[in-house]
Amino acid sequence: MITKNLTYKRLVLAIIVSALFTPISLALPAGIKTALQAFDQGELEKAQTIIDEVVTDVKYQKQANSWYYRGVIYDQLMRSYIASDAAAAYREEALQSYQKTLMLSKHDSQYHSFAQINLQALWTYYINRGMQYYKMEAFEEALEQLGIARQIDPQAPLTILYTAIIDQQAEQYEQAWRGYEQYQALGYQDVAVYRALANLAIHHLKDHSKAQTILQAALQQYPWDVSLLEEYYELLSTHHQLEDKQSQLQSQLLATPRQPVHYYQLAYLYDKTNQYEQALECYQKALALAPRQLEIIVQLAILHYHQGARALSNSIELPEEEFQQTGQAGIEQANQDLQQSVIYWEKARRLSPKNLYILQQLRMLYKRLNNAKKAEAITQQMKRLKGGSQLIEAQ
Repeated sequence: MITKNLTYKRLVLAIIVSALFTPISLALPAGIKTALQAFDQGELEKAQTIIDEVVTDVKYQKQANSWYYRGVIYDQLMRSYIASDAAAAYREEALQSYQKTLMLSKHDSQYHSFAQINLQALWTYYINRGMQYYKMEAFEEALEQLGIARQIDPQAPLTILYTAIIDQQAEQYEQAWRGYEQYQALGYQDVAVYRALANLAIHHLKDHSKAQTILQAALQQYPWDVSLLEEYYELLSTHHQLEDKQSQLQSQLLATPRQPVHYYQLAYLYDKTNQYEQALECYQKALALAPRQLEIIVQLAILHYHQGARALSNSIELPEEEFQQTGQAGIEQANQDLQQSVIYWEKARRLSPKNLYILQQLRMLYKRLNNAKKAEAITQQMKRLKGGSQLIEAQ
């Protein structure tokens, strides 16, 4: 499910500087120059009056520059009085003026380009306002701002996506569903959107079959995504279908024994059902076929860590007499698994050296193994990365 902490690495907004482009040419009519001088001096109402007089002149009504500068002036009026009742009227006038600029200018002209840039900046302005309201959980106001952004650019994918996200948070589930589907229909197959649709199908439409279909489609696009696998297997487990999936994967491997992703998905299923030896064997087979596939390496590191933790816990919980006989062997086995986990985490780190999740796990493991020197080296590396210091402080 997409939450308020948006994974802007799967769903990224290209923020555009919302400065208004106002190139002043010596060839401009005197009226426009006077309007722009008032604009530059912050006398927006005066600039408005002058530019409106300019465009009443038949001579200038078919000139792109007249309408472009009128758009700029009304755009700034809207921003300056955004909390007033007049803001909507200013916005409409700005949009109409920019649209007239586009109609009256050639595609390769500066006014055509600047009008497009300013329209994009105006769209971004309302997207950002919508997100600000969203973060404050003012969903109605957020949707209003996104509705304006959608008027400016009806087919902008991010407007559609963000509207669907906020509809879901506002419990407008059918509208959210339509929004996500519209976003996908534009050709965007973000993993987070698949997960949001599956969540809606499970919890609000109560259609588990539809959710299963959605997650299967998602796994066709993202076969290595462990979060998708977890959700898919959890859904299958709820409906007692994991054994069927296990048989299906085993049959696929008999038919295509050199498909590493099938070994990977089967290994994760084995791990989920506490079949650890089978999981380890399948992960190792997957790694042999795809030695640089990061997801396999990470899961091997996690599997060995959990095995080591279980062995250590089991040894500690033994009665004193039994511990004297077998406890030391359990501790040695735990250390071996933890050391093996380190090997895989280090391998993952070499493949993705700036991955904070990998660095965080490796740092914690070195601390657990009392290797203060290496733990400190990882700490310093994390501090040099964006978000690393916050992650260290949160541990």
